[in-house]
Amino acid sequence: MTSHVPFSHEATEEFLAGFGFYRKLAALEPDKRDALSVARCVRTLYLGLEKGFKATVAAVDPYLLISKPDHQLLTQLRRDMIGRPVPSIFCSRQPVDTLNMYQTWRLLRDIHPLDIDGSVLADFERALDRLAQIRHRAQHGEFYEDLNDVLALVEQLLARFREVVGALDPGWLQGLYARNGQLESLLKAIEQQIDGAWQVLIDYITKHGPVTIRSPLYLVQKSDSDSIEALFGQSPLTQDCGFIGHGIIADRDAHGLFALFLSPEESWTRHQARESMAGSEAAKPLFQAGLLAGLVPPLPPKPLIPLDPGHITIRTATGWLSVDLEKLSARILISSVLLFDLLIVFPGPHQKEGRVTGHIESAVKRGPVTPRPVNIHGTAYMLDELGIEGDPNATPPKIPTTLRQLQLSLDLTTAQQPGEETR
Repeated sequence: MTSHVPFSHEATEEFLAGFGFYRKLAALEPDKRDALSVARCVRTLYLGLEKGFKATVAAVDPYLLISKPDHQLLTQLRRDMIGRPVPSIFCSRQPVDTLNMYQTWRLLRDIHPLDIDGSVLADFERALDRLAQIRHRAQHGEFYEDLNDVLALVEQLLARFREVVGALDPGWLQGLYARNGQLESLLKAIEQQIDGAWQVLIDYITKHGPVTIRSPLYLVQKSDSDSIEALFGQSPLTQDCGFIGHGIIADRDAHGLFALFLSPEESWTRHQARESMAGSEAAKPLFQAGLLAGLVPPLPPKPLIPLDPGHITIRTATGWLSVDLEKLSARILISSVLLFDLLIVFPGPHQKEGRVTGHIESAVKRGPVTPRPVNIHGTAYMLDELGIEGDPNATPPKIPTTLRQLQLSLDLTTAQQPGEETR
């Protein structure tokens, strides 16, 4: 007997299985969550999303899912479909390579405009991108992640799933509700939990005072680019609270120290200058490009002497803020945020400590009221400054790059509202 299971049926079963893994993990105390269960949750949700997105594309035109279409393949598929009628081209005897999950999502964004709030869509896409990265590492390497961070990521994705998929493919969402009558209410509860996190932070700071976070910042400047990439992130060897995010800096917003593009020879010369100024206490250079391959290099033991004054402005960055609310019983809070006008200033060539100012807002804005922002004041230290050599013969070509690594320590305070008394 021949049977056929379409993408949509598989998507429903896989997604609900992944959601079930999430529910069991969320009910456990953090120290009782195990890596195997979290990895299964990520893989299953990823597969459910992949099948669901593919079902939506296939309803438009299944041939759009072929990753490398060519005339010969399309002709063979046509002949096979005529000679041996089957429910879809994917039941054909011809081997077909299809798009992966994230490629399918990008295709859907091109062919299916979504009429939903832009901040909600951006929040979903950030979570989807990180889920794809974690799943890729789990599938092709080893699962080495902060389990609580991964679970928080899954919550961010689920908090936007109902609104995004409801606009993308209402039939799939209704099919999920038909299979699990509690799902709609459970997804709404996750939305409220995530959206309420920002108000929890505001109330906590107002009552208990500033909250301090620490976050590494990597500034990546390639020789063929007119901008600098800003990567905020925690080392996988630590579980400190901080900011994980990404932004792009225009060249015009980098001055002095931060505008210097360094060759390997120039970075070595600057390293020797620092040694001559600081003696044996100078940090040793890290001649590695681990960050560019997705790996965070270990931190040098001491901050560097800047050698030049300079300042840089990150106009906007998106990501997640993770804070430890030590005076509450549920201490760790994670919120999707937008970082604005983060200014880092190194005032003099011999002052190791730089100044940081800026502000953060909730990434998702619902209704007419804009969530209250949080102000940033803090310090920055330069930990590394590298000139990385290029290789035009590599595949893909390796572009000459300047990499700077900073460590930020930031105090979060609430912005005073009109008519509000100062504490």
